[in-house]
Amino acid sequence: MKTIQQVLRETDHKSIESAYFYEHPINLWEVKNLDDISIGEFNKHISDRFQEFLNKLCEMDIKKYRLKQGILFVYKSQTDDTLLGTSVGLIHADELIETDNISDLSTYAYEFTEQKEALSFLVADNKLTQDNLMDVIVDFLHEISFFGYNQESLGEEMKKLDESFKECKEHPERLIEFDHEKLCEEYGIPITEEYPEEDEMKRRYYEAGMEYTRYCKTIELQRIKNLLTKEIMEQ
Repeated sequence: MKTIQQVLRETDHKSIESAYFYEHPINLWEVKNLDDISIGEFNKHISDRFQEFLNKLCEMDIKKYRLKQGILFVYKSQTDDTLLGTSVGLIHADELIETDNISDLSTYAYEFTEQKEALSFLVADNKLTQDNLMDVIVDFLHEISFFGYNQESLGEEMKKLDESFKECKEHPERLIEFDHEKLCEEYGIPITEEYPEEDEMKRRYYEAGMEYTRYCKTIELQRIKNLLTKEIMEQ
């Protein structure tokens, strides 16, 4: 398997840029203070920054993931309001090899992972993942730039997260239950009518989607496990 850094190096960077901004377009708040430049100048500025980001990742000295060897993979999914499609997940190789119950294997978020560590993640060799490499790339880039291309606010956000965990543990009485109707009333948001038995229908739809997703994920993880096992046996 190749690392995600190798995949980035071997993929056309302009194609990556087009796919990335199609999936994650520029928000209006990002241009609100840029009245003195043209659209063309702004597009060039955004493109230059993104290409600089890609080049930095390709040239960075990667650091072995200190806890587990991560593997990025693609699986078919349907959850929430999403139609049938695919999702990208991250697993740990040792957990996949050792588990006897693949359907319960955990997947992980990694937006708090340092870029030099995340670049060591492997990209699975199963067909579905290889057929959707651009989806893997776009998802990866979004995760590792969640706190900026240079992760400039990563330390601050980690500090906030640690403080939140500490506060929840020490002061559970401060936790507030979300009240949808109260929020709508406060901000003047219309409350849509709910049909009889609508909640039950939504629940059944959601559970069916989760069951489908879990089934598809298990199939792909078993294929990856088979490939890993074969690779280990051949070493």
